[in-house]
Amino acid sequence: MSNSNSVGALVKEFSGQLDPWADDAIQKIDKIRTKDKPPGEPLGMILGRWNPSKDSKGCQLPDEIRSSIFDQSGKLPDWIKLERVAKIQKRFKEAHWAGTRIVISNYSLLLTYIDDDIVRALSSTGRLMTHIRDRLYDTLKFAESITDSGSLSDINSVGRLWIGKVRLAHAIVRRKFPNVQAGGQQYYSLDQVQTAFVLLTFSYAVVVGLAKMGWRMSEDDANDYIYLWAVVGYLMGVDEKLLPHSVDGEFGAKALFEFMTNKNVGDWRRKKNQSYHLKFDAPLQAKLLTSAALTFIEQVAIENKPDDLLWLLDRSQFAEDVYRQLPRIVMRRLCGREVSRLLGISRAPLLYWFFGSLALSFYPVREIELKFSLDDKPNPDSSSQTFGLD
Repeated sequence: MSNSNSVGALVKEFSGQLDPWADDAIQKIDKIRTKDKPPGEPLGMILGRWNPSKDSKGCQLPDEIRSSIFDQSGKLPDWIKLERVAKIQKRFKEAHWAGTRIVISNYSLLLTYIDDDIVRALSSTGRLMTHIRDRLYDTLKFAESITDSGSLSDINSVGRLWIGKVRLAHAIVRRKFPNVQAGGQQYYSLDQVQTAFVLLTFSYAVVVGLAKMGWRMSEDDANDYIYLWAVVGYLMGVDEKLLPHSVDGEFGAKALFEFMTNKNVGDWRRKKNQSYHLKFDAPLQAKLLTSAALTFIEQVAIENKPDDLLWLLDRSQFAEDVYRQLPRIVMRRLCGREVSRLLGISRAPLLYWFFGSLALSFYPVREIELKFSLDDKPNPDSSSQTFGLD
C-alpha cells in the first residue's frame, strides 16, 4: 500500500468519529442549566468570555461548566513524558515564539478556511468578520498557553484548561451543525479528522511556515514541536493514530498534513462542477473570512509601525505603501499560489512586491509580530466569535 493510500485509509477510518467526553459534558451541562429555570445566556458566550490564562480557577464559570472542565482526569499513556514536554516548551518559547505568532496569524488560521465544515462553523456567528480580533486573540492565547513551560503538567494547569475550553467549544459546534447529508455522503462537523487537521495547522504548518519565512527550525526542534502537539491532540481526545510524533515517516506530520490539505483543495476544485452544499457557499465565505483577517492584520501593522522605521515611513509615501503591503506579501508567501488563489489573496503590485520581499529578506520582521495586547481580553461584553455559537 502506498503512503498516500495508507494515510487515506487512516483518514477514512476516523471520519465521523467524534469526542464522546465533550459531547456528553455539553449534554449534562444543558440538563443542569434547563432543569428548573430557563437556560439564560447561551453557553457559547459564557465559554467565549472565559480566559483560562487569567482565571485559572474558573471563577467566571457557572458550577456545572467549571466541574466539567476541571474533570478531564485519566492516566496518560507511557509515550507522554511531561518532563520532556516542559523542556520542549521552554526551548520553543525562547527560540521560535515570535515568528510563530506571524505564521499562525497569516497561515495556520487561513488553512482552516479551506475546510467546508470549519468555514460553516466560523461563519455561523454572522459577526466573525467584524470581530476577527476575538478569534485571533483566542487562537494566539491558546497557542501561547500550550508553549508555556509546565502548562500541561497537571489537570488544572492553564494549558489543559484551554484544551477543555476548546473541546467544549467543538461540542457546541457539533450540536449546532449535526450530521449533514450531501451528495449521498454523510459529513460531520469537527470530527476526529478535522480536529487532527486543525492541530496540524498549529504544528507542522508552523514548522513549514517558519522555514518559508527564513526562520528554519533544526530537525530536532521540529520533531520535538510535532511531539508537543501530539500530546495536545491526545488531551483533546484525538485518537493516537492521528497524532504524528515526528515530521517524517509513513504517518508523520508531513504525510498527514499534505494528504488533508490536498484533499481539501481537491474538494474545492470539484465543487466547480458539482451541486455540493447548495445552501452554503463555502468558497465565498472563506474568501470573506480571509479578507477580514487580512484587513485586520493590515490595520494592526499600520497602528504598530516599528520605531526604527518611523523616520523612513513618515518621509516616504512609497515606503509607507510598501509597508502596507507586507501582510499581503507574507500571507501569499506562506499560503502558496494555490491556496492564495482559493482564498482570494491577490498579489501585491509588482513594484511593491519586489521591495516588500526585499525588506522581508533583510529586516527582522518577526520582531514586529502582532502587537495587540495578549494581556487583556478584547471587549469584555463581546463573546468570542470562535465559541459564541449558540
